[in-house]
Amino acid sequence: IFNGMSKCGDTITQKEFMAQVDREDMKLFCALIGLHYPDGETLFRLLDVDGSGQLGIDEFVVGFIRLKGGAILIDNFILLQELTSIVKQTMRENSRTLQAVVSVLRFENAGRLASVTETLPESPLAK
Repeated sequence: IFNGMSKCGDTITQKEFMAQVDREDMKLFCALIGLHYPDGETLFRLLDVDGSGQLGIDEFVVGFIRLKGGAILIDNFILLQELTSIVKQTMRENSRTLQAVVSVLRFENAGRLASVTETLPESPLAK
Protein backbone atom coordinates (compact mmCIF):
# COMPACT_ATOMS: atom_id res chain seq x y z
CA ILE A 1 0.00 0.00 0.00
CA PHE A 2 2.82 2.40 0.94
CA ASN A 3 4.67 1.86 -2.34
CA GLY A 4 1.45 2.36 -4.28
CA MET A 5 0.85 5.72 -2.60
CA SER A 6 4.41 7.07 -2.78
CA LYS A 7 5.58 8.69 -6.00
CA CYS A 8 9.25 8.77 -4.98
CA GLY A 9 9.24 5.51 -2.99
CA ASP A 10 10.74 6.96 0.21
CA THR A 11 7.93 9.08 1.59
CA ILE A 12 4.28 9.92 1.11
CA THR A 13 3.32 13.58 1.18
CA GLN A 14 0.00 14.68 2.59
CA LYS A 15 -1.12 15.58 -0.93
CA GLU A 16 -0.26 12.08 -2.21
CA PHE A 17 -1.96 10.49 0.78
CA MET A 18 -5.14 12.54 0.38
CA ALA A 19 -5.35 11.71 -3.32
CA GLN A 20 -5.23 7.97 -2.60
CA VAL A 21 -6.69 7.42 0.86
CA ASP A 22 -10.04 6.35 -0.60
CA ARG A 23 -8.57 3.59 -2.78
CA GLU A 24 -10.26 0.21 -2.40
CA ASP A 25 -7.09 -1.53 -1.15
CA MET A 26 -6.67 1.15 1.52
CA LYS A 27 -10.30 0.84 2.63
CA LEU A 28 -9.98 -2.95 2.74
CA PHE A 29 -6.73 -2.78 4.72
CA CYS A 30 -8.25 -0.41 7.27
CA ALA A 31 -11.36 -2.56 7.58
CA LEU A 32 -9.24 -5.69 8.12
CA ILE A 33 -7.34 -4.14 11.01
CA GLY A 34 -10.49 -2.61 12.49
CA LEU A 35 -9.46 0.96 11.79
CA HIS A 36 -12.22 3.47 11.23
CA TYR A 37 -11.15 7.05 10.59
CA PRO A 38 -13.27 10.18 10.18
CA ASP A 39 -11.40 11.52 7.14
CA GLY A 40 -8.10 11.24 5.29
CA GLU A 41 -6.65 14.45 6.69
CA THR A 42 -7.20 13.31 10.27
CA LEU A 43 -5.72 9.90 9.52
CA PHE A 44 -2.65 11.52 7.96
CA ARG A 45 -2.16 13.77 11.02
CA LEU A 46 -2.37 10.73 13.28
CA LEU A 47 0.19 8.83 11.24
CA ASP A 48 2.56 11.82 10.84
CA VAL A 49 3.89 11.73 14.41
CA ASP A 50 6.89 13.98 13.71
CA GLY A 51 4.71 16.61 12.03
CA SER A 52 6.93 16.77 8.94
CA GLY A 53 4.05 16.65 6.47
CA GLN A 54 5.47 13.42 5.05
CA LEU A 55 5.22 9.77 6.02
CA GLY A 56 8.19 7.46 5.85
CA ILE A 57 7.61 3.73 5.69
CA ASP A 58 8.36 3.47 9.42
CA GLU A 59 5.78 6.12 10.36
CA PHE A 60 3.26 4.49 8.03
CA VAL A 61 3.64 0.97 9.44
CA VAL A 62 4.10 1.89 13.10
CA GLY A 63 1.27 4.41 12.85
CA PHE A 64 -1.19 1.82 11.59
CA ILE A 65 -0.08 -0.64 14.26
CA ARG A 66 -0.57 2.06 16.89
CA LEU A 67 -4.02 2.98 15.58
CA LYS A 68 -5.21 -0.59 15.16
CA GLY A 69 -8.23 -1.14 17.33
CA GLY A 70 -10.97 1.09 16.08
CA ALA A 71 -12.70 4.39 16.35
CA ILE A 72 -12.45 4.78 20.11
CA LEU A 73 -8.67 4.67 19.92
CA ILE A 74 -8.60 7.17 17.06
CA ASP A 75 -10.97 9.45 18.94
CA ASN A 76 -8.61 9.31 21.91
CA PHE A 77 -5.60 10.14 19.74
CA ILE A 78 -7.48 13.05 18.15
CA LEU A 79 -8.47 14.36 21.57
CA LEU A 80 -4.90 13.98 22.82
CA GLN A 81 -3.51 15.89 19.83
CA GLU A 82 -6.07 18.66 20.23
CA LEU A 83 -5.47 18.87 23.97
CA THR A 84 -1.71 19.02 23.45
CA SER A 85 -2.16 21.82 20.95
CA ILE A 86 -4.42 23.77 23.33
CA VAL A 87 -1.98 23.33 26.22
CA LYS A 88 0.95 24.55 24.09
CA GLN A 89 -1.03 27.57 22.88
CA THR A 90 -2.11 28.40 26.44
CA MET A 91 1.49 28.14 27.65
CA ARG A 92 2.66 30.52 24.90
CA GLU A 93 -0.09 33.01 25.76
CA ASN A 94 0.68 32.76 29.49
CA SER A 95 4.36 33.34 28.80
CA ARG A 96 3.61 36.48 26.74
CA THR A 97 1.27 37.77 29.44
CA LEU A 98 3.84 37.14 32.16
CA GLN A 99 6.52 38.96 30.15
CA ALA A 100 4.19 41.95 29.73
CA VAL A 101 3.41 42.04 33.47
CA VAL A 102 7.12 41.86 34.34
CA SER A 103 7.85 44.74 31.95
CA VAL A 104 5.11 46.90 33.49
CA LEU A 105 6.31 46.13 37.02
CA ARG A 106 9.91 46.95 36.14
CA PHE A 107 8.84 50.26 34.59
CA GLU A 108 6.67 51.20 37.60
CA ASN A 109 9.31 50.16 40.12
CA ALA A 110 12.02 52.11 38.28
CA GLY A 111 9.86 55.25 38.48
CA ARG A 112 9.16 54.73 42.18
CA LEU A 113 12.82 54.12 42.96
CA ALA A 114 13.81 57.32 41.18
CA SER A 115 11.21 59.39 43.07
CA VAL A 116 12.22 57.88 46.43
CA THR A 117 15.93 58.60 45.90
CA GLU A 118 15.13 62.20 44.94
CA THR A 119 13.28 62.82 48.22
CA LEU A 120 15.84 61.18 50.50
CA PRO A 121 18.08 63.55 52.39
CA GLU A 122 21.74 63.33 51.62
CA SER A 123 23.51 60.84 53.83
CA PRO A 124 25.95 62.29 56.34
CA LEU A 125 28.32 59.50 55.40
CA ALA A 126 28.46 60.75 51.84
CA LYS A 127 30.20 63.96 52.99
